[in-house]
Amino acid sequence: HIASKQVTVSQAAAQVTQPSAPSPTTPPSPPPTIDSKGPEGVVDTPTEGAGGLTGAIAVSGWAVDDTGVTKVEIWRSRVIGENGSNNLVYIGNALFVEGARPDVAALHSAKPHATRAGWGMLVLSNMLPNADGSPGRGNGTYTLHVFAHDAAGRSTKLGKLTITCSSKLGTPPFGRMHTPQ
Repeated sequence: HIASKQVTVSQAAAQVTQPSAPSPTTPPSPPPTIDSKGPEGVVDTPTEGAGGLTGAIAVSGWAVDDTGVTKVEIWRSRVIGENGSNNLVYIGNALFVEGARPDVAALHSAKPHATRAGWGMLVLSNMLPNADGSPGRGNGTYTLHVFAHDAAGRSTKLGKLTITCSSKLGTPPFGRMHTPQ
């Protein structure tokens, strides 16, 4: 309820409003949620400087936040021959894995979704361009960037790591096709 009073000041009229006291039956509003910082967490795999990687590369770790982690994104730095206004190239969103990190869940039990703090994504080395700009796929040194986002719209860079892939050393697919008789 808003109470109004007409007040005259030096021949000019002004409208002044004052909130009335809440009725005893009206519950007080809860205080707003204050998100003091973005998510926290780490990148567990791959390790910084890992080399000779080929095939499916596990990018994994954990993230928690006082408002809840909504997504974890994996990006990479651009390589020779790639253009664009942003220096990063989006690879994809990691998946949250319920129960994967009971140690983190126990340590951060008061935070939303702590039981699914573990996240992961497989990056296929043959889906990366050659880092030196040459024809082919998945050979060279790449820098990965991992960002966690929370429900309040904040984001935190969980890690930046350099890896070296050698798809040319990977085992080629094998098998035979049979034509039905």
